[in-house]
Amino acid sequence: MHADESDAEASSSTSRYRSLDVFRGIAVLLMFEAHVVNTTLSPELQQGLFWRGVDFVNGLVAPVFLLTAGLVFALATPASRTSSSAASVVQTWGRQILLIWGIGYLLRAPGLTPSVWRNVSAETWAQFLHVDILHCIALGWVIVIAAYLAIPSVDRRQRVLAGLSVAIIAATPILWSTPVHGTLPTALANYLSPEQGSLFPFFPWGAYVLSGAVAGRALRSADRQGTARKRMRRLLVVGGIGGVGIGIPMFTGHRIWENLQWDGDPLVVLTCTLLALALMAVFYLTIEPNTGTSGGAQRETSRPGRLLRWFGRIGQASLLLYVAHLLVLYRAGWGGRTLASMWGGALSGWEAAALFLALAAAMTGLAWIWRRAKQDQTWRVAAQVFGLLLAVFCLA
Repeated sequence: MHADESDAEASSSTSRYRSLDVFRGIAVLLMFEAHVVNTTLSPELQQGLFWRGVDFVNGLVAPVFLLTAGLVFALATPASRTSSSAASVVQTWGRQILLIWGIGYLLRAPGLTPSVWRNVSAETWAQFLHVDILHCIALGWVIVIAAYLAIPSVDRRQRVLAGLSVAIIAATPILWSTPVHGTLPTALANYLSPEQGSLFPFFPWGAYVLSGAVAGRALRSADRQGTARKRMRRLLVVGGIGGVGIGIPMFTGHRIWENLQWDGDPLVVLTCTLLALALMAVFYLTIEPNTGTSGGAQRETSRPGRLLRWFGRIGQASLLLYVAHLLVLYRAGWGGRTLASMWGGALSGWEAAALFLALAAAMTGLAWIWRRAKQDQTWRVAAQVFGLLLAVFCLA
């Protein structure tokens, strides 16, 4: 997109892509399933061909979640930078970044009282500094904002972000094979490698956020030009063929970086990125109406089915539901006993499925409450008070 499109884009920036909301909603539900199954399913059942298929699908969930975080940022911000838009972006997204970053660390906090922190062990402190998905999203958004402020040209900004994404992927094998914790503070080193236990170090996971930001800006530009469906069809072909073509050799044991952890392999990251983009194209082509124009208003007039609306509402509350389901699974409980500690590796397939459905139902209810809270002041206050009390109970 070029600078002269910014005014037209700003007028339609509030229009939503229902397909992307549905895409995020399904990804969030699959994340619930992945956490429930990986945590509670009996190890004897976590094997065989069927399990490999489930594990493969679950492995795409985090890349999709991070990719859509970048998409959301790009679609919600104007392309061209002005003094007023820059201030608005920094103010609006700065608050969200601080909130998400803070929640990321709070979820790993040993407690909220000073007495807990005075007696914290070295192991607990190390776990507190681990980097997870929320840290990656926050840092990714910081980089995208920095590019937005520093690079006026939209095309050049796109190239820089795409180059950074490639550089992050390419640098991962080097960083993961280097003992960075011996030379850098632990809090910083955890963003570079999983050496000390970080599940989602920014290298390579941050590349998904930056790739999503590039894809989101490209989608908005194509939509304004009336070529979105054509480009999505092209993305489906390239992403699908490329992802499958690169992925099959690796999943059959032919890897270049055999000594590197699976999720840090550049070809694995490239495969997941291509497949995630291809899936995004599938949802867009399937759900968005074929108006032949950009059609921000047209999208709003077509009413989706009930199931799609349900997925979409879950997607609109994806970050909230992500945090809430972690609290329910891993922090909520009595006497130090949580769902994860009580049923870890102990459930049958049917029992794990029942727990997933119960969690999904609870999170769906939370998404409905959140939607009401955004529309009604009374619901908003009640939801904020309840959420605060629940967080204190889980984290205390």
